[in-house]
Amino acid sequence: MGMTQTQKILAAHAGLAEVKAGQLINAKLDIVLGNDITTPVAINEFEKAGFNGVFDKEHIAIVLDHFVPNKDIKSATQSKQCREFANKYDILNFYDVGQMGIEHALLPEKGIVTAGDCVIGADSHTCTYGALGAFSTGVGSTDMAAGMATGMAWFKVPAAIKFVLNGKLPPKVSGKDLILHIIGMIGVDGALYKSMEFTGPGVASLSMDDRLSICNMAIEAGAKNGIFPVDEACEAYLKGRSQRPWIKYEADPDAEYERTVVIDLDTLEPTVSYPHLPENTHLAKEGADIKIDQVVIGSCTNGRIEDMEAAYNVLKGKHIAKGVRGIIIPATMAVYKECILRGYTEAFIDAGCIVSTPTCGPCLGGHMGVLSDGEREELEDRAEDIALRRSCGIYTLFVEDFTAYGYGDDPYTALYQIYHAEGLGVGEDRNGVIIMLSMKERDYAMFVYGEWAEYAFDRYGAEQLENRFLSYFSDGDWYGGISNSLTACDEFLELAEAGKPVRSSPLPAIGIAVAVSCLIAFLVCMILKGQMKSVRKGVDANVYTTAGGGLKLTDSYDHYTHTTETRRKIESDSGGGGRSSGGTVSRSGGGHGRSGKF
Repeated sequence: MGMTQTQKILAAHAGLAEVKAGQLINAKLDIVLGNDITTPVAINEFEKAGFNGVFDKEHIAIVLDHFVPNKDIKSATQSKQCREFANKYDILNFYDVGQMGIEHALLPEKGIVTAGDCVIGADSHTCTYGALGAFSTGVGSTDMAAGMATGMAWFKVPAAIKFVLNGKLPPKVSGKDLILHIIGMIGVDGALYKSMEFTGPGVASLSMDDRLSICNMAIEAGAKNGIFPVDEACEAYLKGRSQRPWIKYEADPDAEYERTVVIDLDTLEPTVSYPHLPENTHLAKEGADIKIDQVVIGSCTNGRIEDMEAAYNVLKGKHIAKGVRGIIIPATMAVYKECILRGYTEAFIDAGCIVSTPTCGPCLGGHMGVLSDGEREELEDRAEDIALRRSCGIYTLFVEDFTAYGYGDDPYTALYQIYHAEGLGVGEDRNGVIIMLSMKERDYAMFVYGEWAEYAFDRYGAEQLENRFLSYFSDGDWYGGISNSLTACDEFLELAEAGKPVRSSPLPAIGIAVAVSCLIAFLVCMILKGQMKSVRKGVDANVYTTAGGGLKLTDSYDHYTHTTETRRKIESDSGGGGRSSGGTVSRSGGGHGRSGKF
């Protein structure tokens, strides 16, 4: 059996004639990469291990790109540590403020990585360089430290998925749309530890920026790496740019793939991902009514010149909407200069945007465009306020799959374990309500725990709470769903504090009970009357409640410690998907809950 393109690169760097999927190998490295967040950790491990030299000063790259210019003393200290290490070992490819760019855009641009390379980087998106026909993958800072010292790394040879691309991307559709489409198809673990190998006639129509964006996002499908063949477009990109001679590897005709996915590029449309997973993809046109607070154009995925051109074509002669902030970040200084030369920068500023120096801080959520409490943490603040005022915690948990917690499709066991493992709840009784949504299966489960919480949200109350949020989640409005659940929880808890918890009307049940009781009493009296010959007055009932004992009549609550539950999913009238309330009501380890689909 032949080898894939990735396997051929790994075999060559391991000094082996061939390798197979699952095989453990030691391979020589061409480039070891770190940034201003991961490199300090690697330096600490490097020094802890007693290393006193690097394997090759020309084959290590350190790029300061996350917190630059430095946002605080801590980030400045990390940059200083990188700077001192680079000076100590004369690291050739060290990029500081004013010279740097976002690492995964900078290294291909500078020709530091090239076709046939074996590259590791202490950043998950190091898989970007597969666009150049290289094997590149993200590692931890400890592996980076060992790589800097020895020039070696160990790998488990990945199996591969073959993506055959046909046709050509329509106008206004890019490589980013393609990879999001794929992730939406296969899921965030659809290529777990696999090599995503792209081939087919459609590859020729993809620009190098498209390919870089696609391989950059391979990690979002769980892949070990993404890789494209070295064709004429790739060779043209490398010519005059690559710092070293490149080697062209091609997959064997009989290479083994775990599966083959065929994609017609002509059919694709602009695609976006909604929270909280990249696989939660939607056509961009479906989000026309979603309010936007801030737009960031940049990052290691989309900050290249083609992205700047696309932004310019939208913004030229226009102004961004009132209440919206626009932040545009060219990925490298070369892209920045090109934007100035082409007039893009002026158009961006005229449109009301700010143009930043290269940084991926906003993507990290740590620098340049961090969202405020009122936009990002408003819901958390409201939940905390309710917990303080009402003595009941409110939690919403988005997960990929219930089964990820090791309890099969039983969400209640998972919720109970999560609830206690994380120390959730308020007060001695750990009062709280937790809602968990499985984004993959579109299942939901709700769990109420603690005597006070169960008083406020009995089974009927839980159903009413469900009715307040479920339709929003069904429509993909995560903010609306959480916001309305918080509002409902606050209302229900307030009613409970007043001694009037949400309850279904007891009148019908009481009426039936009274009628049945009267009938039984009448029949009993008639029977007794026929049997008794004499009657004497007994003791009044109030004697038992007032005399000599002080007996008190109180409400009683049953507390369950172990209960067996059979879960069934309640489908919607349409037979699947969409809203489905009235799911299973259960008890598991104390508390009660509901489940179904959204």
